[in-house]
Amino acid sequence: MRTLYHRKHGLLLDAIHAHMPSEVRVLSHSVGLHILLQIDTNRSEDRLIAQALDAGIRVYPSGRSWFRPPGGQSPRIIVGFGGMKEEDIEEGIRLLAEAWFGKRSSPRRFLVKEERRIDFYCT
Repeated sequence: MRTLYHRKHGLLLDAIHAHMPSEVRVLSHSVGLHILLQIDTNRSEDRLIAQALDAGIRVYPSGRSWFRPPGGQSPRIIVGFGGMKEEDIEEGIRLLAEAWFGKRSSPRRFLVKEERRIDFYCT
């Protein structure tokens, strides 16, 4: 199991670096089965989560993890990978990037033939 989670962790980081713009920073990734992202935007955490869900991607707020949330910071989003299939990780991050930042021209395009949801499940 440890090898599988380590591989998924690497796939997720690679996908984030390949598909997310510089407005997205990885803040925490060395513990657990999730990664914490900070998004430099004027949109709220709730708005980002809603945009992701509209694209069929489920991510999670970090705000409810704070006793006293720090004010004046960019939204932080939790992206889990423990319960995901390896083959869904890159597609999920690509779709998340499109939901948050719009379509980009890319040599890699996935055709989604059926509607499905990708859940970056937090365990």
